[in-house]
Amino acid sequence: MGYNLIIGQADISIDDEQVIRGASTVMLDDAPAYGEPTDYLNQRWPSYVAWGDTMRALGLYDVMFDGVKSGRKALISEHPGICLITQQHVEIVEAKIAEYKILHPTHFAKYPLLKPYVPLSFFHTSDDYVDDPRYDGNLCRGEWLAFWLRWAFENCSKPVFVNS
Repeated sequence: MGYNLIIGQADISIDDEQVIRGASTVMLDDAPAYGEPTDYLNQRWPSYVAWGDTMRALGLYDVMFDGVKSGRKALISEHPGICLITQQHVEIVEAKIAEYKILHPTHFAKYPLLKPYVPLSFFHTSDDYVDDPRYDGNLCRGEWLAFWLRWAFENCSKPVFVNS
């Protein structure tokens, strides 16, 4: 199980029975891409565990989940949910990513490679990948988050973070 995260222009539709809140999918040639089905898109499909672990590692757990602690509305304060993106969200995420890069100067935003002798498959365990901490999946997710938050804040009249 996991999230479907989308960052972009608020998209609200109303019919006789319901109000649907979300955001439309956007693809940009200069958006982050790490070899995933959502490359170049403003959406990701992380597992609950991977997203939570990444937010902890990047120092962004309060921004993402615990708005009471941080004094601002968390991007995921309810699930499913939608949150208006503020300049403060953008600046905090960018600052935390910059701090993380200073603390891990040899890391780069790339997922670990499969070991040479492991056959391609849909399912792999952590033992199937090269054990090299420079390959940093947290940085992949963090750079994606920072890029799309900045893009939405600068390009959308109602920038939102949607989780479903």
